[in-house]
Amino acid sequence: MAGTRDAAVDQFDDLLNASANRVRKTKVDVRSENARKFRDMFDRGEVPEGGAGSGGGGVGVSGADKAIADKDHELEMMRRTKRQQKEFFRKMEAGQLEDEGAAPKEPKLLVGKITKTVSNMT
Repeated sequence: MAGTRDAAVDQFDDLLNASANRVRKTKVDVRSENARKFRDMFDRGEVPEGGAGSGGGGVGVSGADKAIADKDHELEMMRRTKRQQKEFFRKMEAGQLEDEGAAPKEPKLLVGKITKTVSNMT
């Protein structure tokens, strides 16, 4: 008393369609030994690391890997700069900072250059 015959047939069709639409692993005809090796690695869930030099099979660096490497380099530069600033201020507080010049440099005035260029124009 679960329903009519049409409802039972509809439910059976839904079950058949659900099992038919299940994702299946793609079967690929692999002819080369290198491709077979990579297929086996991917089947096991392993991903080859690195480029051509580290046995990666000649696979280049992807865009995401390059972006990550660029960001890592940028972070390292920022850390290096921050470290240099900390060392400078530590030396300054300890009085170990070397004098780079006894007399302070005088600021350059650009007014003389401006008046010279204006007088040359006239």
